[in-house]
Amino acid sequence: MSALVTRSAVFAHDWKACLEAAQRFMPHLCLEAIEFPPHGLFDALLARQVAVHMMVRRLMWPVRRVALETHRPKSNVMHAAKTVDSRMALPAFVRAYERALHGSPTGKERRAHG
Repeated sequence: MSALVTRSAVFAHDWKACLEAAQRFMPHLCLEAIEFPPHGLFDALLARQVAVHMMVRRLMWPVRRVALETHRPKSNVMHAAKTVDSRMALPAFVRAYERALHGSPTGKERRAHG
């Protein structure tokens, strides 16, 4: 039982880090809106898809585990990862994703610091 608890704690840590990275991707959103996107708030949905993509493609969490831990169907997790994969064809999207992933400042923060 303790291994499952530890695993969930590790997942929770990674998930929070990915949500925070997604918030750097879309800084106008709060973490709650990214984790639980309100109906019709499409930028929050994209930010959540970015967080899921980071979990699956960058941190290598199994799709099944991400689905289980986030209480989403496995097909939704796969769809999120594939949606972000397809957007990676756009250079501007890749730059924003990498800035968010590596904790680089957003455009607004860069302008404020010169």
